[in-house]
Amino acid sequence: MALLIVFPPAKPFKTGHLVRKRNVRDGETLVRLAFAYGYCDMSLRETAEWAQQAGIAVLSDVALMKRLQNSCDFLGRLISLKLSERRGIRMERDFSEYRIRLMDATNVSSPGSTGADWRIHVGFSLASMGMDFIELTNSKGGETFNRLPVGLGDIVTGDRGYAHRQGIFSVVDCGTDVIARFPWSTLPLLDSNGNPFDLFGHLRKLHTGETGDWKVMITADPRKNIPTIIGRIIAMRKSEEAANRARAKAIKDARRKGKTLDDRTLEACDYIFLFTTLPAEVFSANDLLQFYRFRWQIELLFKRLKGVMKLDEISAKKDQLCEIFLLGKLLAAILLTFRVNFRENIYF
Repeated sequence: MALLIVFPPAKPFKTGHLVRKRNVRDGETLVRLAFAYGYCDMSLRETAEWAQQAGIAVLSDVALMKRLQNSCDFLGRLISLKLSERRGIRMERDFSEYRIRLMDATNVSSPGSTGADWRIHVGFSLASMGMDFIELTNSKGGETFNRLPVGLGDIVTGDRGYAHRQGIFSVVDCGTDVIARFPWSTLPLLDSNGNPFDLFGHLRKLHTGETGDWKVMITADPRKNIPTIIGRIIAMRKSEEAANRARAKAIKDARRKGKTLDDRTLEACDYIFLFTTLPAEVFSANDLLQFYRFRWQIELLFKRLKGVMKLDEISAKKDQLCEIFLLGKLLAAILLTFRVNFRENIYF
């Protein structure tokens, strides 16, 4: 099996991972070894044998393990370089001055584990239909907009896990707008007059399929230097069928976790409601609900990464080798995206 790694010209950089070049001549050789181990799912011994037969490197499986364990930062730097090449792409649609970006995370378990050991945080650009940000953390790395590099003209979209004041303020403070779905109890809201916002009182006025649009403010948090955040609540009442599905899922999840559901949590299943900082003069409620529906693109991405590239089938047992395995898979996914994007209907 031959691995052909082709990178476009880039500014050389030093990471200190090839101070001793014995048996591993250069960065390309190191990447090919990482791909063989991670992307091709070879064991350390199989990778070492393949490398020797292909004339790439002569080293034992123990020497290979040590090389790979010291290469996490190197592969992470390559991923950052490749992703930086696509951050300038913008949507060529009605709102061409904006760039819609989705953010989400997926969990991966180590062999024999019954819980989440690794969390992969991903930014997904609708303009390029591909990843433009990746961060790999352990299971304690929480979901937050703080992680995502943002700029003027970005519209960042996230699910309930991202709807907290600190994360929202981190992107708003950079001149970026946000669309976030939120649980009814997460954000402390005020109306335009500074009074507590009665979320359910407003939601109950909606008929099936009807949308609501109300000006609100997220209250300040002086302890964390977070000022008042001005925005809107966009809501729509679901069909009875969709609401029943949401309630059934909420009840099932609560039973699995041994929790008792609040009646308001079940009532909230009747609606979809979002917080946004985008102006009503430019974006209608229907526009924003449509933007949020694009979030399923990142869910499909995770399914492809796990289904096609076997991202969640880690064979390594040591933490550093697990990290190399995941980084190798992610780097391969990015390179595949560059080859097929806009040419075939295959997107990672």
